[in-house]
Amino acid sequence: MAKTKLSKADIKKACDILRMDDGVGAGNYIEQLSWLLFLKVFENIEFELRELAKTEAKEYKDIIDTEYKWSTWAKKDWKDKDELVFFVNQKLFPYLRSLSGTPEKEKVAEIFREITNRIHSPHTLLDTVDILDSIRMEHFQDTHLLSQTYEEILQALGSEGGWSGEFYTPRPIIRLMIKVVNPKLGETTLDPFVGSAGFLVESFDHILSQNPKMGVKEWEQLQRKTFYGQEKKPLPFLIGMMNMILHRILVPNLIRTNTLMEDIHSMPENHKVDVILTNPPFGGKENQAVQSNFPITTQATEGLALQYVMRRLKNGGRCGIVLPEGQILFGGGAFQAIREELLQKFNVLAVISLPQGTFAQMGAGVKTNLVFFEKTGPTKEVWFAEVQGKYTKKKTIQDKDLEHVYTMFKDKTLSDLSWTASIEELSENNYDLTPKNPKQSAVIFRKPSEIADGIQTSVLKNSKYVSELFNFIIPKFSNNSVRKITLGDTKYFDLQAGSTPKTDIKEYWDNADILWVTPKDMGKLNSINITDSERKITQKGLNSCSTTLVPEGSIIISTRAPIGYVAIVGKGLCFNQGCKAVLLKNKDILPEFLYYAVLSSVNLMQKLGKGATFSEISKEKLKQIPIAIPFKDDKPDIETQRQIIVTLKSLNKLSKDIKEELGNQLTLLNALNQSVLRSYFKQD
Repeated sequence: MAKTKLSKADIKKACDILRMDDGVGAGNYIEQLSWLLFLKVFENIEFELRELAKTEAKEYKDIIDTEYKWSTWAKKDWKDKDELVFFVNQKLFPYLRSLSGTPEKEKVAEIFREITNRIHSPHTLLDTVDILDSIRMEHFQDTHLLSQTYEEILQALGSEGGWSGEFYTPRPIIRLMIKVVNPKLGETTLDPFVGSAGFLVESFDHILSQNPKMGVKEWEQLQRKTFYGQEKKPLPFLIGMMNMILHRILVPNLIRTNTLMEDIHSMPENHKVDVILTNPPFGGKENQAVQSNFPITTQATEGLALQYVMRRLKNGGRCGIVLPEGQILFGGGAFQAIREELLQKFNVLAVISLPQGTFAQMGAGVKTNLVFFEKTGPTKEVWFAEVQGKYTKKKTIQDKDLEHVYTMFKDKTLSDLSWTASIEELSENNYDLTPKNPKQSAVIFRKPSEIADGIQTSVLKNSKYVSELFNFIIPKFSNNSVRKITLGDTKYFDLQAGSTPKTDIKEYWDNADILWVTPKDMGKLNSINITDSERKITQKGLNSCSTTLVPEGSIIISTRAPIGYVAIVGKGLCFNQGCKAVLLKNKDILPEFLYYAVLSSVNLMQKLGKGATFSEISKEKLKQIPIAIPFKDDKPDIETQRQIIVTLKSLNKLSKDIKEELGNQLTLLNALNQSVLRSYFKQD
C-alpha cells in the first residue's frame, strides 16, 4: 500500500532497492529510476497539458493510452508477480517505442528506444513502484523535493565516477554563468551539449524569477519555444529530459544527436538562437569526417565546440561557455585561428579563471575557465578575473564563493584578482586568452622576505583603515533636530507607480531612446545613478500606458521581488509595475540624501511586501515608509544633509579600500607560498 507522504529518504531508498537487483547494479540504477519516474510524472504532465488546452479552447488528445498509463499498471494488483515484468518488457516498452503522430508522442518513443528495462526481479519493481506512487505531483512540496533529490542523485553519481565533468556542471558555476548572460523571456536558449540539462533548468528558474506575473501566452512560450538542447549519449539524454520535466518544463525540446556531426559551413538564420550556455566535452578527439563539418579543422572537441556555438548565435546573441585551460586558450595553429576569429567577429566580454578543483567532485581535475562573448562586433578589450579557493570532492564550490567575482564583473572592477587586456595586446601575444594575472605572476619572482614585508605593510595599512571605522560608529549629528516624515507626505514627495505597455508591438520598442527600467535592470546596474538600461521604449510606447517620464533627480525603488534596489534617476526614464518613483516636489531635500534615507529602510520595505510566490510592496504601504530628515528653523536642513552625504560616501570609500587591501593580502600570501617553494628548490 502506497505511503501518503513523500520524503527524501524514500527516493534514496528506491535507488538502494534498484542497486540490489541482479540486472541493475550500481551502474544502471539512475537509468531505471529515471524511466519509472518519467512514467509516474508524465501522467501529471498530461493533466497540465489538458488544462492548458482548455484555457486555449483546444481539443487535447492523450499521448499515452489508458492501458499504459502509470495509474493503470502501477496500481494494479498483480497476483502473478512475474506477469508484471512480462507486461513491462513485452507490452509497455514496445508500445512506448512505437508512439508516433505528434511531436510529444515521438519524443516519448525516442526516449524508450534508447533504454531497456534491466529490472529482473518483480519484487524490486513492485517495491520501487510502491515508493514512487506516493509522489503527488499536484503538491508543490513533492515536486520541489523530487527535483532537489534528483539533482542530489545526479551529483552523487558524478562523484562516484559514473559521469565525467561535461555531463554535470556544478550548479553554482551554472548560476553564475546565467547571471552574467541573463537569458530573458522571449529569447531562445540552447545547450548543444546538454548533459543533465542544468543550464536549461536553471535558466527556466532565472526567467521565472524575473517574470513573476506571467500570462498564459508567456507561459506557453516559456514551455514550448524557449529552451532547446542536444545530447549525443542516451543516458544523459534521458536524465536531461527527466530533470527538465521535474523542474516544470513539461515538453522539453531535447533531441538525440551528435552536435559535432552538423555541417556548420552555412548555418541557416532560423537555426540560430539568442543565448547559448554550455559545458562542452573537452579532451576528446573527432575523426576527419566530423572535422570536415567545420571551417577550421582540428581533432580537439573543444575547438570544434567553440566554432559551433559561434555560428549558432544570432546577431546580438550571447554565450557563456566552459573551456579547459589548454591549447584552445593559448595554442597555435588551428587553435590560434579559432581565437582570432572569436576576437575579431565577437565581443569577448570576460574570461573567468576557476580553481583547479572546481570539477573535482565530478571526477574531472582539469583546470577550467568561463568565457563570455556576444555577437555585437569585434572585441576591443577583455576583462579577466580569478576565482580563488581550494575545492575537492568533499569541499565543493558554493554560490557564496562566486558572489565577489560577479560583483566585480558588473562594473568590470580592476583589482589584484581582475585585470584587462586590449585587443592590441592580445593580438601581439597570438590572441592568447589564458588568464595570467600580471600582478601575481610578477610578485612570485620576488624574494620571500620582500613579499613578507609587503604583507606586513598591507596589514598595517588596513589596521589604520579599520581604526578609522570608529569615526563612523556614532553619528556626529544631534537627533534633537531630526523629524520623521513618510514617503506619502505630499508636501515633499509625489509617489508614482509604473505600468507596462504591450511587449509584442514593435513600434513601441524598435529604434527607441527613452530608458525603460525594471527591477532586474536596477539589480544588474547596482549603481547610485541610473543613466542607462538594457531596453528602451519609444514615445509612442510610453503614451500607450499610464506611466510617465520620471525627471532627473528623482528616486526609483524596486518594489517587486527583489524589493529594495534604490537609485537616483540620472536621466529621464520610465519604468514598469515592478518599480515606484519618488519625485521631489522642491529643493528642501537633496536627492542623494533621500537615496541614503530610503536605503536605510530596505528591511522594512521587504517586511511590508506581500505575495505567496513573489513578494511586492504596494504603493499604499510604500507611503508609510518613514524618512528621518534633519530640520533647522522649521525647514529641512540642507547643510546637515550635505554633511551626512559626505560622511556616508567617506564610509563607502573606506569600506572599498579595506576590501581591496584584504584582496592584496590574499594575493601576497598566495605568492609567498610559490616564492618560498622556488627558493627551497633553487628555481630562481
